[in-house]
Amino acid sequence: NARRISRRISAPVAEIARRSGEIARGSYDIAFTASGIEELDALSASYAAMVEEIRALYLRLNTQIEVANTEISERRQAQEALQKSQQKLQAIFHHSYQFIGLLEPNGILIAANRTGLEFIGASVESVLGKPFWATPWWTHSPEIQDQLRDHLEIASKGEIIRFETTHIGHAGQSEDIDFTITPVKDEQG
Repeated sequence: NARRISRRISAPVAEIARRSGEIARGSYDIAFTASGIEELDALSASYAAMVEEIRALYLRLNTQIEVANTEISERRQAQEALQKSQQKLQAIFHHSYQFIGLLEPNGILIAANRTGLEFIGASVESVLGKPFWATPWWTHSPEIQDQLRDHLEIASKGEIIRFETTHIGHAGQSEDIDFTITPVKDEQG
């Protein structure tokens, strides 16, 4: 009698263990059959409910992973496009024959192209972050520096300024310059 009861209990327990192994390998389509033993059937039903919950979580997680991978791919593509665009802009900026610079509205120099830097024999580090009128392009004339400060103040209010001036190169050569300050607005104006 004990052997018969043992076989009757061990077979459903072994079936639960086998199905657990399949679930562990990612197979969630496992149906639990009734054993006729109330306690084991209740355990199987609880286990089946847990498997359904795990399956739903697994599907949601996979969907979220797919969405995240798509977003990562889109961001990577956008970054690559931005990088290519920046490289093109830098090529145009630095290979122009004209002097080109970018200033903050308060006149602080934030970028200067190679042509302008080579003319005065300066490194970019030696001029960036300084008031534009205090850079070597302007220091040869206090009057021109004052004029530039006045023009920058007007330009910071949105007006395009154009005037003729001179710059002294690193070899002492004087160059007449048709100088333009063009305000460029960002998203904040």
